[in-house]
Amino acid sequence: KPALRGETVWARNSADLIARVEVRDLEGTFKKGIVIEHGTEALLLADGRLAGPLEPGRHNLQALLRRFVHLQLRYEGTAIIYDTAEFSLQFKDVKALTRENAEVFVDCELRLRVADGNKVFTTLMKGATQYPRAALQAFLAPEVVNGLAEAVRPHGVQEFRESFALKADFDRALASHLATTLSHTGLALAYVRAELPRLCRYE
Repeated sequence: KPALRGETVWARNSADLIARVEVRDLEGTFKKGIVIEHGTEALLLADGRLAGPLEPGRHNLQALLRRFVHLQLRYEGTAIIYDTAEFSLQFKDVKALTRENAEVFVDCELRLRVADGNKVFTTLMKGATQYPRAALQAFLAPEVVNGLAEAVRPHGVQEFRESFALKADFDRALASHLATTLSHTGLALAYVRAELPRLCRYE
């Protein structure tokens, strides 16, 4: 729903996974009302302490105080806005070596979602105003490279040509490799799709 006159919309840029909104006057802002857009959620912090989550929709001062009974309105606040929908990251032409030391290239897709907005905020975003998906891709790229290298290394080139069953093995191996990092950063993996290695890049 569109914002009404005087309401504040808390939103993030479409390229961002998570964004920060500073709230100088908590009481005044919520008296006028705030709107959280569909497909996003907000974490409300007051004086640097987590109050709790706010789901999409309209929120006013009365509802806020009912929900967070110990909230101190005299403090400044921060809203952490993040995407609740699944999103994809594509990794192209990841290099790996086979059992024979032949260089091969692998494409893969990670389908992710934010499972814990507070963890994403504290471990990835830290003091930044926003955290783009491109930054997450750069952060995860070394893990993807290492995971695919471990999956490819025990196999020979001929196996990739003869066994499509290896594709599922790569998916499982990469998911297992990424599990710890994703858990620590508040992200959840919906699925991995890795293509079979090839001997040349796609033009």
